[in-house]
Amino acid sequence: MNFTLTIEVIAAMIIVLLVIYSLDEKSARNTRTRSYRCCLYVSLAAIAADALSVWGIRHIMEIPVWVNVAISSLNYLLVNFNSAVLALYLSGQIFEHFPKHHYKKKIFAVIAAMYGIVALAVVGNLFSGCLFGFENGQYVRGPLNLLGYAVLISYVALVGISYLVNSKIASASMRNAMRTMPYVVCGVVMLQLLYRNVMMNGMVAALVDLILFLSFQSSRNSADYLTNLGNRGAFVEELAVWTRRKRRFHVVLLSLNKFGSVNREFGQKNGDEFLYAVARYLDNFSANARAYRLGSLEFALLCPEEDCRRIGHCIEIIRERFTRPWEIGDMEYRLSVSFADILWNGQDWDGTQIIERLEYAMIQAKAKGSNGWVHFDERLNEMMEHQKHMIEQMREAIANENFAVYYQPIYCWGVDLFCSAEALVRMIDKDGRIVLPNEFIPLGETTGLIKEISWIIVEKVCAFMASHPNLGLKGITINMSMQQFMDAEMEHILDKIVRKYGIDYHVLKIEITERIVSEDPEKAKKIMESLTQKGVCFYLDDFGTGYSNFSVVLSLPFDTIKLDKSLTDKVLGTEKEREIVGSIVEMFVKAGYSIVAEGAETEQMVEELKKLHVDRIQGYYYSRPLPDAEFVKFMRNKKD
Repeated sequence: MNFTLTIEVIAAMIIVLLVIYSLDEKSARNTRTRSYRCCLYVSLAAIAADALSVWGIRHIMEIPVWVNVAISSLNYLLVNFNSAVLALYLSGQIFEHFPKHHYKKKIFAVIAAMYGIVALAVVGNLFSGCLFGFENGQYVRGPLNLLGYAVLISYVALVGISYLVNSKIASASMRNAMRTMPYVVCGVVMLQLLYRNVMMNGMVAALVDLILFLSFQSSRNSADYLTNLGNRGAFVEELAVWTRRKRRFHVVLLSLNKFGSVNREFGQKNGDEFLYAVARYLDNFSANARAYRLGSLEFALLCPEEDCRRIGHCIEIIRERFTRPWEIGDMEYRLSVSFADILWNGQDWDGTQIIERLEYAMIQAKAKGSNGWVHFDERLNEMMEHQKHMIEQMREAIANENFAVYYQPIYCWGVDLFCSAEALVRMIDKDGRIVLPNEFIPLGETTGLIKEISWIIVEKVCAFMASHPNLGLKGITINMSMQQFMDAEMEHILDKIVRKYGIDYHVLKIEITERIVSEDPEKAKKIMESLTQKGVCFYLDDFGTGYSNFSVVLSLPFDTIKLDKSLTDKVLGTEKEREIVGSIVEMFVKAGYSIVAEGAETEQMVEELKKLHVDRIQGYYYSRPLPDAEFVKFMRNKKD
């Protein structure tokens, strides 16, 4: 008996610890958590009754028989009620995402009926002693004493069969529980049957409760540390379950914009409080919806069919909330947010593919600016699939170096010669089709593939210059991407290529945009000064496409400024526009820069550019970009 009490005390301590951890959960209002707590409280009550029953039997000579019968009857009822409650909890997890709710009712009815049999047996035992009794100062087991264990095994079998029949819609948590629980329960029951004098009811309950906690309640692997919402992994798992159940659902993705300004104004800790406030709002948005934190500034709301009868309604509500400031104590801030959403209606997408589509839609939403919203539809799906196809083509082209360099001549009108050219890349797909830069360069920049493409082009250009040293070119300009230019190995790789083809550095003209240098002006300056000392010339590309920081430009060792076509076109605009372009050109010329005007397409435009004393002119008026063989022919014809 002492050993039995020791086991019961250990079991009670395990359950008390689980209660404490459960109370610490911020998701206390969650139905699953409330149900689990109910299991814990019933288990504690059953253990208390079991311990009281053992105590009563030990003091059988000091306590009236009817008191011991009452205590043991209560114990029998509570132990079996605990088994029934645990079986109901597990059944609820199995059928959580099952579309036909009447199955849940049937399981409930079967468990209730089985417990009803136990309750009737306990009542009958008061008159017949079929379960247990007390004779001659001893506890005596009746012929049906093992009924409780038989019912327990039946509960286990019922849950096991329900799981096997519906395993396709079961969550990973449910699968983890079913890998261990039946074996643990059956093992302890077998020990109980072998050692009849040792009561293990409490330990069975404690072990089952512990397995349930590890499988369903522990937030270590499934909850975000800050907001206590489900994390990205939990979201993917939940999407997998929802897609298997074949019912419509709606997913909303929210991304907070420019949140760094919140941290700068209020501090990191208070910034986290704003994130927590957003999380709590989303978590309480709907009784049926579930909120998740997918990234530092990204949240998702998963809504079942009954919450998405009119797609977009929930987004309209959330958007309206974000038009008002968020208040944290005496702090308030109006947060900027972008939205993307998707309706799953049986498409052949798994959880990861749904997230991929949401994130693609989010890119489009962010392009719209603050409060932008994009719904992922068939049109967007076609765009995304085309993009994926293009990325595959790029990877294949990189592997096979299937890129061609086209050269557009640049005219030096002062000496009436085509003195240089710009190298422009074309991709050749697996069908031999020429793919223009605007189709793949932006994708290359976002995927990081642009760096590999850029080095392929540099090598091809250097090989071309080495093969044609007598074309009369002072140099060929090469566009460098940000990833390529800022790479720590850039100078080393460039040195290696230049030495390989035996060309002079001074024939290399590197074009970079202001966006590249503005990322890290100090680093850019060091790189440029180092290469300038070797003879490389730098061109500032696309000048005039947006805001230009003249102080940054003037502080860097650029040799030439290239006027973007949008600026070149203005020489044929209003008098005010011509004056502005003229002032810009004059300012740079006086500062010692050479000027190249891009996009010259007509004779009138060329004449106006000459009047502004632009050094060099590039555009279709003189020539389109040419494949290397045609470019060589063009240059030789012009020399002749």
